Amino acid sequence: MSAQAAKPAAIDGLDAAVIAGALPQLARAQLHALSISPVTVSTQLDALSATTPAHGCAVFFAEQQTGGVGRNGRSWASPPSTNLYFSVSRAFSRQLSEMTGLSLVVGIAMAEALHGLGFVAVRLKWPNDLLV
Repeated sequence: MSAQAAKPAAIDGLDAAVIAGALPQLARAQLHALSISPVTVSTQLDALSATTPAHGCAVFFAEQQTGGVGRNGRSWASPPSTNLYFSVSRAFSRQLSEMTGLSLVVGIAMAEALHGLGFVAVRLKWPNDLLV
């Protein structure tokens, strides 16, 4: 008899009201927009094609990405309802050249926050991609 891999449990779709409601009041006050797509080419492309809010931030979630791109133009596997795919759009008063390490700092801060919530096996794969 051969062993079969266990099938993952069914995952409910992302719900904007649930996500926004779970945020602390200060974070909710800074949330200009929260968008959820069942399928998108890339949440980064969604963020880049939208108008960046003058104040606060916009967050773009997807349950599947069909054209995610990683380092050196490699395609990024983004199967449906398996991972959390999102991008954040925010205006800054500084020039982009002054914020070269921002993506890495955000990735480290997110990893530390997840560690603080009890996730022990968090790895930073590339500046802002986390493996949990």
